[in-house]
Amino acid sequence: MAGPLSLRALLKALGLMLRAPGWAIQWSRGYTRARGAFRRQLVASGIPPEEARELAEMYPFKMGDLIAAARGA
Repeated sequence: MAGPLSLRALLKALGLMLRAPGWAIQWSRGYTRARGAFRRQLVASGIPPEEARELAEMYPFKMGDLIAAARGA
């Protein structure tokens, strides 16, 4: 009984380890697109492009911040 359950758990863990880099890349690209959309919305609302770029750089939840928080937990 414990053998098949252990094998199943091992296979599930390996599957997660293989998918995790793809999830990180997908999140990073989504973050970049959201930051660009935020900057374009700021420019469209009348904020000068240079200030909009600076504000977009402060867009929250960078991947490094999430990784640091995960390591600290």
